[in-house]
Amino acid sequence: MERFGLSDVPSAIPFPDPRAVIAADAKRFRRLSATERWQELFALNAWGTKQAAASGRRNETDRLWADEENRWRRIQEELFSRHVR
Repeated sequence: MERFGLSDVPSAIPFPDPRAVIAADAKRFRRLSATERWQELFALNAWGTKQAAASGRRNETDRLWADEENRWRRIQEELFSRHVR
């Protein structure tokens, strides 16, 4: 990095160990009440939906979600036709 005048800048940015981050998140999540856990899950789902809506590949994402929904619908229809009288 010397040629850019950045000789005192570390060559690598230190990131936390992902395993430690996951373990800390899991520990925090386990301490939550059942209601708080559901709220966390709903918030995560809302965040993911918002991210997908803002994506430049939204049409592809919508198509993939629709394909997955149709796949589950076919699986359920097959199970019900076999096992529900």
